Amino acid sequence: MIDKKPKTFAEWQQLRKSNPRLYYRSDTQNQILQDATALGKDAFYIRKSEDE
Repeated sequence: MIDKKPKTFAEWQQLRKSNPRLYYRSDTQNQILQDATALGKDAFYIRKSEDE
């Protein structure tokens, strides 16, 4: 699973719902961790700032 753009938590959740077997594979879980690290916590979970 090599994507150029890191996916967000919501995008990974769509995969979990549509293809759980792929989602729970170890290489997919490693990619999720890499995406979360690359994006940072706020961007990965798409948290809005308290000002919005």
